[in-house]
Amino acid sequence: MDNHPDDFPAEKLREAMRRQMLVWEKIGLEGTMGGIKGFNATSWSFNMKNRFPRDWRDKQDIDFDTSGTISIVIGGEDDDE
Repeated sequence: MDNHPDDFPAEKLREAMRRQMLVWEKIGLEGTMGGIKGFNATSWSFNMKNRFPRDWRDKQDIDFDTSGTISIVIGGEDDDE
């Protein structure tokens, strides 16, 4: 694909990946609703994480920049007491 970008337009590749993910998500929905005999949700989940690692992860990384001071209070006093 890198050597022949004209043969593999980026938008066509993105559309193909969206369609592929939709197919697998429908399989997951059908299996969850009992429509697939012997459906294994754990196996399906691992399959999704391996096929679509950007979209299917246990942990989402969120990056942000801020200026100033951030105060975090854990176990502060309850005003209702």
